[in-house]
Amino acid sequence: MSVVWGVLLATSVVGFSSTGVASSLPRIVGDLKGSQTAYSWVFSITILAATVVTPMWGKFADIFSRKLLLQAAILTFTLGSALAGLSTNTSMLIGFRVIQGIGVGGVFTLCVIVLSDLCSARDRGKYIGMLGAAQSTATLAGPLVGGLITDSPLGWRWNFYIGVPVAALALTVLQRTLHLPARPITGRRITIDYRGSFLIGAGVTTLLVWVSFAGVSYGWVSIDTLVIAGAGIALLVGAWFAERAAPDPVIPLSLFRNRTVVLTIIGSTAVGVAMFGCGLFLSQYLQIARARTTTESSLLNVPTVIGSIVMSLVVGNLITRTGKYKRWMILGALAMLVGTIGMAAVTISTSFILIGVCLVLIGSGVGALQQNFVLAAQNAVSAAEMATTTSTVSFFRMMGGSAGVSIMGAILAARVGGLIESDLRDRGLPADLVDTRRVPELADLAQPARDIVQQAYANGVAHLFLLSAVLAAIGLITVFLIREVPLARKTGQHLRKDEELEDAPAAG
Repeated sequence: MSVVWGVLLATSVVGFSSTGVASSLPRIVGDLKGSQTAYSWVFSITILAATVVTPMWGKFADIFSRKLLLQAAILTFTLGSALAGLSTNTSMLIGFRVIQGIGVGGVFTLCVIVLSDLCSARDRGKYIGMLGAAQSTATLAGPLVGGLITDSPLGWRWNFYIGVPVAALALTVLQRTLHLPARPITGRRITIDYRGSFLIGAGVTTLLVWVSFAGVSYGWVSIDTLVIAGAGIALLVGAWFAERAAPDPVIPLSLFRNRTVVLTIIGSTAVGVAMFGCGLFLSQYLQIARARTTTESSLLNVPTVIGSIVMSLVVGNLITRTGKYKRWMILGALAMLVGTIGMAAVTISTSFILIGVCLVLIGSGVGALQQNFVLAAQNAVSAAEMATTTSTVSFFRMMGGSAGVSIMGAILAARVGGLIESDLRDRGLPADLVDTRRVPELADLAQPARDIVQQAYANGVAHLFLLSAVLAAIGLITVFLIREVPLARKTGQHLRKDEELEDAPAAG
């Protein structure tokens, strides 16, 4: 439990960093004179950076000390946090959030890998439930805490500074309590696939740049789209060939022959989009469409947090007690589907009680699904593939979250801009009365422009939750299709030793 507390501290602080700025972004981007595109990128760049490096962290975990890697990831995150608080414009902030993201990817991946080393799959349900509760709480409570900090005398910069002492405490606890072999137990020498890592990272980044600016800086059907999207696809095709030829690919293509791994990847990706988009764009609905303060909008994330905590802990213990995970994941997927459908019906006057009920359901879905997709994938592969499988599932979940936020931001900007321009035209008002390229400040708008902007954002955010409902339905289908495998009762280290002993006669 001493090690678990260190892991929980680490995953909590990086989870908070990922979303802690969500409710404060209107204030942050406004203070730094940023655009709607910058609004999405300040949030999503951390997830993007984490996504790109996650496969590398998983591969490093097969070669180097997992304890040292986890500590290095925490230190990287701490450096990025301290620098982000010093930003004077959105470009600086986005750059320092990249450093944060590199650390975030390592911490999220390595915490699960460390738990797989220390616990059997059967017992892991309980601890993954605790990890999921901590991660979900930090991720979903981030907007609440961030809003309170932003509205306090400390100001929004402390959204970044506050994580530094917590990360230092996590480092101290893990240094004293975590004891693992200096090198992971492997039966052969493993090399690092630098070419594949570069091509995957470059391809994913290029495509995310495309979806972030498409519809804003250039059209979805345009020469720019052809060049940028084409380059991203070409890089990923190159990555596919590189992974086929690599002796130790960063994402082994053999994993995609495993039905459970493929289904967990699809489900994790869908849930990642719904989870990250929920907190980010809900804040815009509350602060712009409903004219609430940062603190008030943050408080509405509490139902999501409660649902996530309760479901993570309850489902984790039920998995350990029964050895079954599929039935509980189905329950969570149903809850998320109902919650997102409810949020898709919100208007500018929807009751906050009804919104709260929907958010409890969404949080419950996240709690039941987020970490248990990883558990199901780990249990379906050999011990030697466990670290790589963990990082691969995490990679696609975070890629889904990053791409989803970028795509949702582009869709929201285009839809809101179109609604505002249409409403202004219908009322005979000048088109330049509202600058649709920037996140609006309600205090700077006079009537009737204020009403037009509020109605447009209410409509636009409801449309995004409709898209989230479609993704939740995909998540539910994937859970139904997963073949449940009995959970192993041996730890990851013991399973790897057994596999080495089985391979020894063949090697001889």
